[in-house]
Amino acid sequence: MTTVLSVETVGYFFGIDTIMSNIGERVAEYRRRAGLSQVDLAARVGMSQQGIQSIEAGESKNPRKILELARALGVTPEFLKTGLRRLDAPVSPLPTPPSSAQIDYVKVIGEVAAGTWREVSYTEFEAYDIPLPVDSRWRKEDVFALVVRGNSINRQARDGSFVLCLQVYAAPRDLDDGDWVVVERLRGDMIETTVKRAVRLSDGRFALRPDSDDPKFQDDIILDADTCDGDDIVKVSAFVLEFIRPATRF
Repeated sequence: MTTVLSVETVGYFFGIDTIMSNIGERVAEYRRRAGLSQVDLAARVGMSQQGIQSIEAGESKNPRKILELARALGVTPEFLKTGLRRLDAPVSPLPTPPSSAQIDYVKVIGEVAAGTWREVSYTEFEAYDIPLPVDSRWRKEDVFALVVRGNSINRQARDGSFVLCLQVYAAPRDLDDGDWVVVERLRGDMIETTVKRAVRLSDGRFALRPDSDDPKFQDDIILDADTCDGDDIVKVSAFVLEFIRPATRF
């Protein structure tokens, strides 16, 4: 006997979205799920409201900011483009939805600075609290902030900016393409703490990539199954939820 599966059943088993047939419908649906207006989403990805409107209307088939859109909506770029996703992948975004954010005091526990190595036992940084909007989904003890030092991610966050972080064990999913993460590299009794963007390679591994216009900070760290990069032990310790950037400086 031949069993004929409906389109909806095939979609369920293979993670295919059969309801939203194009990228515009997926952007519109997941924007609404995130509690964002077109203006809110445009601000998060660096586009105009008219640009978002054009995508959702189906007038823009291949948006140039697909990675930023995916991150703001909490999905993968592949899902936005094709409707395919892992069945266990979340559909709610990691960035803070305005409706569930509340101002809370977050502890700043250290610095991120590519190229700066400190002893593992280093304890001279004095932690302090700053008020930040925090998603109510996260437990207070799982959220912290770090200060950015240097130019290794100066396209995203300049020296003196803050990154709001969620401990990796508290996140609702595993590492995915486009995520911003806190990376710790251990070399003997020395440690370097940086922020990188995860880029999925064709072989399934991740490259942890800086985002800088400084020639000194252009090299990827390859995250293998054994979490080693040469002689260094590499660990992704947290997801970056938000970049808190200073605006005008005088």
